[in-house]
Amino acid sequence: MRSLSVLILAAMAACASVGGPETGRPAAETVRLNGGTAGSLTISPSSSSAQHALAYSVDQVWRVLPPVFESMGIPIGVLDPAAHQAGNAGFKLRRQLGGTPLSRYFSCGQTQIGPNADSYDVYLTAMATLAPAPDGTTTMTTAMDAAARPVSFSQDYTRCTTTGELEARIMTAITKALEK
Repeated sequence: MRSLSVLILAAMAACASVGGPETGRPAAETVRLNGGTAGSLTISPSSSSAQHALAYSVDQVWRVLPPVFESMGIPIGVLDPAAHQAGNAGFKLRRQLGGTPLSRYFSCGQTQIGPNADSYDVYLTAMATLAPAPDGTTTMTTAMDAAARPVSFSQDYTRCTTTGELEARIMTAITKALEK
């Protein structure tokens, strides 16, 4: 009986919906098991973040960060010099980001036609935060949070996972811009 409950719980978690563009972040969802008599489980979303060390000062990296984001196709919607945070708190896109198919950057599932990221509406939050390291270098944290839904059907957004490629391209572009 316990293994059946675990299977049901796993299936419910896999079908959990996420919030959409209204908040820019998926919502937490509470699942009640067996009408609430067997307990409940709260499923909380998390965004994917990666940390990178850069051998440059925060001021040097800050100068090139917004143009690099824009060159990747990420419009700057947040630019906070005091917090050294730049990016976009949420925008819709379809098929491509900066001329690159979205499936190269995000995995949103697949249909018989191909990767969902290339045919669904994708809602993306892309932010970078810079912090000085004790040795005078910079630690950059990039946070990518994506969700997708079909264009032709009324369906909730479902979470996508990052492939890490967008974060790597941002780092490469920043390094190239700083080496000039």
